[in-house]
Amino acid sequence: SWPRFTALRDGQQAFSEFSAHAFTALTLTGRGEPEHLEAMRVTANFFPTLGVQPRLGRGFTAAEDRAGGANVVLLSHAFWQRQFAGSPDAVGQSLTLNGTAYTIVGVLPPSLSFPFAQTQIWTPRAFEPEGLPPDLIQRGTGYLFVLGRLKATTSVTQAQEQLRVLGEQNGIDQWNGSLRDLGVDKVDLLQVHNIRDTDTHLRTIRRLKDEGKVRYVGITTSFKNSYDEFE
Repeated sequence: SWPRFTALRDGQQAFSEFSAHAFTALTLTGRGEPEHLEAMRVTANFFPTLGVQPRLGRGFTAAEDRAGGANVVLLSHAFWQRQFAGSPDAVGQSLTLNGTAYTIVGVLPPSLSFPFAQTQIWTPRAFEPEGLPPDLIQRGTGYLFVLGRLKATTSVTQAQEQLRVLGEQNGIDQWNGSLRDLGVDKVDLLQVHNIRDTDTHLRTIRRLKDEGKVRYVGITTSFKNSYDEFE
């Protein structure tokens, strides 16, 4: 979720870059027949995290990645070739996506591989996914993927432990925030859909139940590698 990502991003010290992305779809109009495009919303540091530089133009700025930022896009190399015949004049032109004008600021190299090879359009503000209202995003709806660039001085084990501690605290903070919003100090039912990071959060949930803060718990997951933990 976006709140969880920002908590990890702001608290971690193991990564030199810590980025998020979300797959989405956009409809292109104004250039012949309407066309469905595979797209991705990303944080401004997504491409620096991957070590990828635009072949043409520039990447996204921090200002564009904030609420109210300019509507800008990066094009895949294949889309640029197909729609603009590889012309450098594409940078600065406008595309209409979902009825909104976006300015082209750059073109990516042709070397991007799975799972990004099929993406045609990239745009900033990963906290504004299509189809999800802002209140659901702030309440912790899960839709993001996260990438980090590990510091040379940090081991994978150290990074995993740091994220585990931060993740556990974030879960507790979300729980306490929910209680404040409800104006109560305990609930009868805690229901969690499609739980992630099961080791950490099941431990927290069991503790809440042992402390009498929750009477009943309902949990679901679609991740097969977590099934055994629910037995």
